[in-house]
Amino acid sequence: KVLAGVYRPTSGTLSLNGNPLRLNSPKEGIKHGIALIHQEPMPLSDLTVAENLFCGHLPHLLPGIVNWKKVNESSQKALSELGLNLNIHDKAEGLSIADQQLLELGAAMVQGARTWFFDETTAPLTPKETARLFEIIQQLKESGCAIVIVSHHLHEIFEISDEITVLRD
Repeated sequence: KVLAGVYRPTSGTLSLNGNPLRLNSPKEGIKHGIALIHQEPMPLSDLTVAENLFCGHLPHLLPGIVNWKKVNESSQKALSELGLNLNIHDKAEGLSIADQQLLELGAAMVQGARTWFFDETTAPLTPKETARLFEIIQQLKESGCAIVIVSHHLHEIFEISDEITVLRD
């Protein structure tokens, strides 16, 4: 959470691409291309799928006028890349946990995330959903993104990881 801007470090330094980095919020993290995908996603159920993807950063044509064409096109593209067959105009209420997580991934994608932290994201998923998530992670890796996965499931770590670091206490 420190690396994504949720918490501020009490000591030490952060750097990104060799440059010092000080994040005061997750919004600042995403401005630097850093995304944190949580174990338990929390979409805003009263908003549409597209509004969830762009929550907090709707593009505007003019002050106060949302560029809905861009929102809709970018949302449809992100869902297509994720293999999600959702209607961008439907409310997010009732989505499965897997679809909620993919929606969270889509939100990071439309914001241009290049450094991804997955925090126990497979915990609530079925094996089939986990396999789909790993396919997406592989695509992100192949596109040059940096991926960090936090997990207690060693078989998953061995399946997906290029390097492993064990942290204890």
